[in-house]
Amino acid sequence: MRYKKDRVDDFLSVCSSGEAIMCCFAVQLWTGGGNTEYEFNLFRAMRVLGDKEIEIIQKWVAEPWCC
Repeated sequence: MRYKKDRVDDFLSVCSSGEAIMCCFAVQLWTGGGNTEYEFNLFRAMRVLGDKEIEIIQKWVAEPWCC
């Protein structure tokens, strides 16, 4: 469950807020939800993200592949 923290940090320093939310979502999936550094907040995601991104999250909730 490793990822390249420096690459994530570099990306988060230049990406949009929606991209940051999806990145944190991916990190949480990758680490099994145990990562406290890159928080994913579902309520914030629903306020900020577009339909395409929300659909990705909804599909994962309906059929989680990492649990």
